[in-house]
Amino acid sequence: MPICDVAIGHRSATVCHLGNIAVRTGRKLTWDPVAQTIVGDPEAAKMLGRPYRAPWHLLES
Repeated sequence: MPICDVAIGHRSATVCHLGNIAVRTGRKLTWDPVAQTIVGDPEAAKMLGRPYRAPWHLLES
């Protein structure tokens, strides 16, 4: 049984992922919470995801 709702769990996991990316790159990151992306650091922003193997893909809304 979860101890928090999905939105809080998502935000908590995001902070952990951003911390790991900052450690791996050795740089401070600027996070845009509305767009949910790293601003001004394309290398770090690439670490937010990875390409899917065919035939898997995300549907665009």
